[in-house]
Amino acid sequence: MKPERLRVVLISVAAAVIGFNVWMYFTWPDLPLLPCKNTEVSRAASPNGRLEAVLFTRECASTRSVGSQVSVVEAGEPLANKSGNAFVSNGGDVRAAWGGPRAAIVWTGPSALTVSHDPTAEIYKAETEAAGAVITYQPE
Repeated sequence: MKPERLRVVLISVAAAVIGFNVWMYFTWPDLPLLPCKNTEVSRAASPNGRLEAVLFTRECASTRSVGSQVSVVEAGEPLANKSGNAFVSNGGDVRAAWGGPRAAIVWTGPSALTVSHDPTAEIYKAETEAAGAVITYQPE
């Protein structure tokens, strides 16, 4: 094979491998290619007792930083080793005792949850509904 053709083939294969890995990362962010660990910070039951909001940190080998996240789950359900289904943040100027950006969870009704957070934090996810809860956000 000619050197020019070999170079084109090698570059094409490298681009395909890199492209596939980028696609996998954004398509399945919870795929355990790199180990991640969730650590519960607090858990609050909704007033009707059907749901729980879980504030937790998620540390992954690929990032080396601690983020603050929130998932809404059925009462008694354990926290899955996945990213938050409601709120995901990182960075910011105000760090909480657990090392992530400051965040707090408060139920304001049977299915109404308010998440307060550091306004300087990078927000990657802020869903307005998760697991039947309506969620509002308050930077403070």
